[in-house]
Amino acid sequence: MRWHKPSLQSIQSYWGQRARSEVFPQAVTGCVRHAMLQATPHAAPGEPHAGLFSRSQRAASLQALWYMRSDLMSAIASESGEAAAQQQVATITKLFVGLIPEARNLSTPDLQRKRIPSGR
Repeated sequence: MRWHKPSLQSIQSYWGQRARSEVFPQAVTGCVRHAMLQATPHAAPGEPHAGLFSRSQRAASLQALWYMRSDLMSAIASESGEAAAQQQVATITKLFVGLIPEARNLSTPDLQRKRIPSGR
């Protein structure tokens, strides 16, 4: 009795997933970092979001950049408004899909917006 017969498709799927996450991490991280730096508003040294630019530059991984999205959202919203911030961060969030586990459920076009219960 054979429990599992590895197929060419399962092997390619495994190595394809592995290649995306391990072979090109610096190139992918650089692209995401660049997009985040372009969206980061310039802040004076005393302002609350002044360190965001340098933290984005020094982030060691995609996961670190992933968790900086909320800070980026706050910084953009303080300068350009909530709607502009949501649009820019949604565009950046799409860059993470398929690259890190935290973004795996964000495959729909609207990034699976979570609805807040109305309490009815």
